This record gives sequence, structure tokens and C-alpha cells, in this order.
Amino acid sequence: MGGDDAPESIVEGALLASELNVNLVLFGDETKINKLLNNRKAGHITIKHTEEEVSMSEKPISFLKKLKMTSLGLATKFSGDDLSHGTISAGHSGASVVAASKYLKRKDVRKPVLGTFIPTSENPVFLLDVGANVDTKAEDLLMFAKLGSEFYSFWSGKKNPTVGLLNIGSEKGKGDRESIKAYDLMDEASSEGLFNFVGNIEGRQVGGQGKEINVVVCDGFVGNVILKFAEGIAVSLMEMLASGLKESARSNIFIPLAKGGIKKSLKSVKKRLDYSEYGGAPLLGLKKPFFICHGSSNPKAIFNAIKHMKNLIMRQNGEKND
Repeated sequence: MGGDDAPESIVEGALLASELNVNLVLFGDETKINKLLNNRKAGHITIKHTEEEVSMSEKPISFLKKLKMTSLGLATKFSGDDLSHGTISAGHSGASVVAASKYLKRKDVRKPVLGTFIPTSENPVFLLDVGANVDTKAEDLLMFAKLGSEFYSFWSGKKNPTVGLLNIGSEKGKGDRESIKAYDLMDEASSEGLFNFVGNIEGRQVGGQGKEINVVVCDGFVGNVILKFAEGIAVSLMEMLASGLKESARSNIFIPLAKGGIKKSLKSVKKRLDYSEYGGAPLLGLKKPFFICHGSSNPKAIFNAIKHMKNLIMRQNGEKND
């Protein structure tokens, strides 16, 4: 029950999910949750009480001591004990990675990796890592590439998606020692048919410019900076467009006449750039789905995280999405 606006946003998002035909278990202060539910229709929601939580500002040395009794720790262990199909957290991202690593079984990987979709004018780009690992070796980047390719293919249905290594230039031999080594490892893996590596790519391709790329691999420090920058620039661009159109409307009589079409187009762009449409970022490399949501997630974002989690689980079970 974490996040900047918890428990309000979590509870409201869970209520919205009543239409998804899912059963949800909320871990947190039962009194606070029931007060927010306020006798509304919530037959799909069960509450597991705990007053312990990890605050967004806590340091690892602090939350590690009490993790198993927090809402995050209990929810993750609940899934690890096969009592739920997956876990969603909008709380402390570092603690979320620690909890997932502690209570969920891993696939044949050294560490889990966090990925998310970056919207572009065409198909979104899947970027990983976006914050789970900041001290990354070439072998880790190779693993990220495998996991990212598998997830993108599974999620989109596209076979053999393109995978690029984020670097300061597209030429082979660019970057630091680990990047150069990672290039060689990915190139070798690609020649063996493990995934479709297309070489180094530059930052502009993350935003959909230049040759299309489906999966972009980088370390968690760089990925997180890109993600936060993309979120900020998206908001700024929408504000600039709105301001520019408002100014133009004062001097161009045709602008008001086209107001309906412009408003519709802007709404479409805003929806594509809205992080809440994507719900949460999947933590890959685990045997159970685990989504980490934005700390400032609103009810819509929580609802979409639940929706995407359900769809992912259904696909894993060979079922069609609703």
C-alpha cells in the first residue's frame, strides 16, 4: 500500500478494477482502507492488515530490518507462496526490487531487471533497465537483452524484435569497456539466434527517430534518467502546444473553426504520452509477474496496472485477453 498518494489512489484504482473480473488482495492498514471503501461495492477486494510500511524516503539499512512485516514484503511473499498470481507495488522502487528478489523465485538470471515502454509516434520502445541495477556488467546487459526480447515478443506478438544497445554512437567500439564487451556478447548471441541484435543505437532512437528499434538495453542509471526526462519533456511539450494554440487562436480566425479537430488530436497525443496508460513497469527475470508503478500513480494508473497484469497472466496461461 505504498506510493505518494497511498492509500487513496491504490484503493480507488482497485475499486475501478471491479469491471475486470479479478480478485484483489490489498495489504495495508485495514481501518484506513475500509474508511476509503466507505461501503462501496468491493466484493472483489480482500484486505490483509498491517500497519508497517516502507516510506518513499527510507534507506535500505532501515527497510531491510522490517521488510517481512511491511505491506510490500507481505504482498510479495503472498505471491511467492503461490497465494496470488502476481504483485503490484507503487511504493519504494528499491525496496520493491529487494522484496521481489527475496520472496520470488528467479528464472535462470543473476538479477531481475526493470523495463518500461517509451511512447513514440509509431510503436512504443521497450527500455530496460530503468532503475533496478546501476552497477551493471556486460554479462548483465546480455541478460537484459534476452529478457527484453522475450518480453517484447510475448507482449506484442512480434517475432524476432530488434534489440539495440544504447551508446554514444552507433559504430562498433563506442562506449566504455563494459559497453564494448556487451556489444561483442550480444553480437555472438545474435549469431546463435538467441535474439535479433542490430548493434549500438543512439538516444534519439529511444524516442522513435531514425531506424525503428523495439528493445533498447542500457544500465539502470542511464535508463532511469531517460525515463524521468521523457516524462518531464512530454508534459512540457503538451503545455507548449496548448499555449501556442491559444496564442494562435487570438490572431487566426481559422483556429477557432478547427478547434474540435485540434482538441481531438491533442487528446490523442496526450493519451499516448500519459504514463498512467501503461500502468506499471514489469520486473523481468522472475517466475511470478511483479509490476512497479510510478510513485505518483493515480487511480487510473493503478487500474491499468491491474488490467495489464491480468492480461499478462492470461497470456502466460494460454488464454485470450478480455
